[in-house]
Amino acid sequence: MISIARLLSWLYVAAFIGVGISYGKFYFFHFVAFPTMFLLLYYVFFSPRIVTKQKGYTFFYFFCGWSFLSILWSLNKSYSLIYLFYLFCGGIILCSTMYWMNSLNMQLRIFKSLIYVVSADILFSLLEVFTQFRLPISPFSKWLSFFGRSSANFISENTMLYVKSTPTGFHWNPNNLSAVMIMVLPFFLFSSKKRIKFLGALTILLLIIAAGSRGCFLAYLLTLFVWGLTFSPKRAIKMLFFYLPISLFLLSCILNIPQIKQSRKYRMCFHPFQH
Repeated sequence: MISIARLLSWLYVAAFIGVGISYGKFYFFHFVAFPTMFLLLYYVFFSPRIVTKQKGYTFFYFFCGWSFLSILWSLNKSYSLIYLFYLFCGGIILCSTMYWMNSLNMQLRIFKSLIYVVSADILFSLLEVFTQFRLPISPFSKWLSFFGRSSANFISENTMLYVKSTPTGFHWNPNNLSAVMIMVLPFFLFSSKKRIKFLGALTILLLIIAAGSRGCFLAYLLTLFVWGLTFSPKRAIKMLFFYLPISLFLLSCILNIPQIKQSRKYRMCFHPFQH
């Protein structure tokens, strides 16, 4: 019988991968989430364990109830039902976390599982930037039709350059990839190993530039500034006068890489900063 820790690991890994493993609108996450839901209901109603009342549950119940009632005045009922399904899937993750993830060992086990999938996501994204590699479920993949999705026909040279240099990773959309990288960034910055900290932050910067996300580029700079202030003002000053000049120099080197420089997404990302 599968253990709770392994089931939760699969749930988080599947949630992170999302559309990366799917057929049409059915994701691998759905395959894992629904058995998790039934198992959670079994534990809540038939397990001798007493479920302690938490504020998180109260807010979630209120939010779900209000969202369900909003269908009554919704202009588009079908869209409302779709967003309720999204909320339902997120609720499975939230309730599973609040009910089962109650020990440090459980958290570390799931964290280690996520390390592998995040590393794979970054590796695949880098391959998409520097090579012709594409994951099967990518908007630019020639195998896309085998997974219940349709691909567009690219005809112009500029569009082909865009395709060849834009990473999407597991997340289908380059902006989604950039947003995920921003969420991953603090884990690199707070690493105790300086090499992982520096290379991880630099790699994420490269992927954000290649994806052409202006908002995530600004979020990246803000995250670095907040990280510097977390420890002491001295670190913020050191970052401003030491790390920032080095980062700008490395950034200028990165921007001269042909795969990055030719990217239409790169021009979109830095157009507001160029004269």
